[in-house]
Amino acid sequence: MTEQMAQLEEFVIDGIWILKNHSGVCIFEEIYVDFKKEGISKDLVSGLLSAIVSFIQDAFKDKLEYIMFSNRRIVLKYNPYVLFVVALGAEKAQDPDFEAHVMHE
Repeated sequence: MTEQMAQLEEFVIDGIWILKNHSGVCIFEEIYVDFKKEGISKDLVSGLLSAIVSFIQDAFKDKLEYIMFSNRRIVLKYNPYVLFVVALGAEKAQDPDFEAHVMHE
């Protein structure tokens, strides 16, 4: 196993979404935890993320890179057609190297 693969195993990924850039339609979703236990409806996640991204782009003419919570980090990566979103769980939510390991160009 390579060193990079060994480092990736340390991260706990709670969910992955792929959204269409302009419409915000979720074209892929994979959830690895039960968000309902935490009071989160998985049906609302893509709509909320799309609304936040659109607001940041319209209001500030900028791109949101991540959202940090006390127990979770949501990382966003853009390309011309889709938005990739990864929710990182509590065990590594504070690790600033997450993008370098998982969301590299």
